[in-house]
Amino acid sequence: MPHRESRAAEGADAFVGREPESDRLAALLLARTPLITVVGAGGIGKTRLVTEAVRRYRRARGVPVLWGRLARLPAGAGPEAIVDELVRSVADTGFATGSSWHTLVETLDQRDSEGRAAQTVVVVDSCEHLRDSVASVIVRLLDAVPELTVVATSRQPLERPEERILPVPPLTHGQGVTLFRRRATLTGTVIEDDQLAVVESICTHLGNQPLPIRLAAARLRRQSLGAMLEDLSGTATDRRLRWPRGPRGGVEERHYGIADAIAWSFDLCSDPERLLLERMSVFAPGYDSNPDDEPGEDLVRNAGVETAAIQAVCGGTDDAGDRLEPAETGPLLEQLGERSLVIVNESGTAPRYSMSENIRVFAHRRLCERAESEPSRLCAEHGRHYRDRIAESAAAWFGTRDRRLLGWALDEWDNLLLALETSLSTPDRAVVGLEIATGLFAHEVPFINGRLRDARRWAERTLAATRGARPEPVALQVSAMVLIARINLCQGRPEDTRRLIERCVELCGVGIDDRDAWRRHPDRDVGLPARLEFAIGAVLMFDHEDLGALHVLERARDKFSASNNHGGVAMTEGCAALASALLSPPGQALENTARFLDTAGRSGDEWVEAWAQMAWTIARTRHGEPRAAVATGRTALARLVLTRDTWGAIWAAHACAWALAAAGSRSAARPESMRYAADVARLLGGLRALRTQLGIDITTLRPFASETSRATEIVRTALGQHAFDAARRDGTSMRPALADLARWALDVPSPGPSGSARPDRPIRTSPWQRLSAAEADVAVLAAAGWTNAAIAARRGSSRRTVEAQITRVLKKLSIRSRAEIHPMVPVDHRGDGPRRDFRPWCVPEGRR
Repeated sequence: MPHRESRAAEGADAFVGREPESDRLAALLLARTPLITVVGAGGIGKTRLVTEAVRRYRRARGVPVLWGRLARLPAGAGPEAIVDELVRSVADTGFATGSSWHTLVETLDQRDSEGRAAQTVVVVDSCEHLRDSVASVIVRLLDAVPELTVVATSRQPLERPEERILPVPPLTHGQGVTLFRRRATLTGTVIEDDQLAVVESICTHLGNQPLPIRLAAARLRRQSLGAMLEDLSGTATDRRLRWPRGPRGGVEERHYGIADAIAWSFDLCSDPERLLLERMSVFAPGYDSNPDDEPGEDLVRNAGVETAAIQAVCGGTDDAGDRLEPAETGPLLEQLGERSLVIVNESGTAPRYSMSENIRVFAHRRLCERAESEPSRLCAEHGRHYRDRIAESAAAWFGTRDRRLLGWALDEWDNLLLALETSLSTPDRAVVGLEIATGLFAHEVPFINGRLRDARRWAERTLAATRGARPEPVALQVSAMVLIARINLCQGRPEDTRRLIERCVELCGVGIDDRDAWRRHPDRDVGLPARLEFAIGAVLMFDHEDLGALHVLERARDKFSASNNHGGVAMTEGCAALASALLSPPGQALENTARFLDTAGRSGDEWVEAWAQMAWTIARTRHGEPRAAVATGRTALARLVLTRDTWGAIWAAHACAWALAAAGSRSAARPESMRYAADVARLLGGLRALRTQLGIDITTLRPFASETSRATEIVRTALGQHAFDAARRDGTSMRPALADLARWALDVPSPGPSGSARPDRPIRTSPWQRLSAAEADVAVLAAAGWTNAAIAARRGSSRRTVEAQITRVLKKLSIRSRAEIHPMVPVDHRGDGPRRDFRPWCVPEGRR
């Protein structure tokens, strides 16, 4: 029926998200700010945001709103042409008697019934290609028309002193999915819940930008979701720029396709800006996130690359003679950031730059068109740059154990993986890739950031690709096989681990007789390199639970020390302390871990001390002092989370769970002990989920598996099978991130001196129980329909604080949007809607 069709179209075109930006724009309008410039990339939704915000403002305040659209004017048009265009848009020219300027001023100069100047809002849309001319017109209008507010939309600021800039970020992940689902209904497609993961991936590849999402959803008439996702590879096979053009994303031609939206900005760039943008396409894409989105990873990275990396890779002269001087790079990057073509991340000590995947694909196509050899040349430069930086970092790590070097590697992870991928083109390039892979392992990066699957896959691929190099880099290949063996052990592949270590021993030139003797007595020294000794010690410790691991690890430590590899020494000492804590008799375990803790404390290295505290915690838990171990284990866990050590933090969380379980086993008080045991069971369930997520098979890490089984049995006995299964399933089903697990472990109450847990602690029976009192209050108000601005005013806090609280609420409740909060609110908390006397649109003092 036509009526239903109309309603479907209306729902599909409903405004999605943008609450914070709408609130800010409303506040600026209420304050009668003279010039507000809404800034963002092409297709980000600037015009739609302004349309909705001024419509609401006009309805609430009765203020006239006029529109002037400048997109059809050619770039560089002068002030006179802009005035004429504005007059055509906002004035009734049939009755105009004076000049265009006079008509425009007369139209905008609104008066009330008593002849006093009244506020008028004029929206000047699409200013970026006319920036200087339109700025001069706006300044003249503000001088000529009292109480005028100009809202400009532009891909870059107008650079006027009176300008207030309102940046527009992408949609949140949840909003992007919502928009896609709504637009899909126009094609007759209903997105089912089991398809949401694919839809979210599509939206992520499209940068969660409204225009590309609308264009993608329109393709559902001809293309499945799976085929669409294949189109968005971000590589040479990417087809998003080849999607047929048409007026599906917007009525203006520059919105007919993704390429059209980007080309509009690209064509405004100078030649050096275009050249730099094209060359930057050899770097990994970045991401511009919405502040309301939770971080995509447990340990947040700084997106983008530093200026020095861009200078090193993108500088110089190409085969066509086009040259970029290093000194030009900084100013050019700033200008590209102003044009919304480059994402500028200023969260660290120095700005970092990247491109969205859409712009990167566009720029790479232009790079290929410029010169056929350019992509290959720049990819080689990119690989060599990261190989050299990894080598410098590894050398410094050997000498100083400087954790900042680790932070650099974590931040550069995407570009390091990209360098590994592009290195596979030839055997000689693969040698560079293998140097990167082994260098990453040199300071334990894949273990620190938890990317074991990625690391093993790329180490195996680059290792295989170097087999064709002449000469083969045997020593480098051995290092890579050692590192792959360690990952195999963690992922439940002990046979592969043993096979690789056997091959490494053979390649190291150990004779047949010595190899046979070594197989019988792995702790025998047959002249192996330190890193291989370390891997053998790890196998003895984890796969065999053999106390001989201590001898091998001590020998590895001595070999690292002889080569002045202090990072290797620290790593090996930490592993040896764990081995002693897990395998040694009580007296030796307690003595060794206490000695390592004392040494680590005097080293001044927080990371080393945290590992020492973890070993100390395990030793005391295993040998009768679990209550003393709990506090130290928590300190170790908190430190390892802060130092971004995923691997260490996972096992510190396990050590805390073991200590908490053992300490609780001595509690006789009920029901407090039942509440306590249920919390520990949930923690054990969350740890199981996290191991699965990271690809860790604990069964081949036998000492860890034994301690986890012991803790599980203690808690199961305390709760009974049914209650234990329910509590552990609760923890597993929440699929907590590492940061959440750390909070859980820190939050479980320690048994007091009497042997009972704190008596006032409630049993956590639902995700709602995870909210703090303030978060629960904010969640109730949000569920009742309050805006962030209204909640902030009600609670006497800032809007930014409320935004952060809403983000935490969504994360803790494991939901994606505010609309999903209401069903989660307990019945006795509901009904707290907005008060009728609250005035979120109140006018600031002095402008009433």
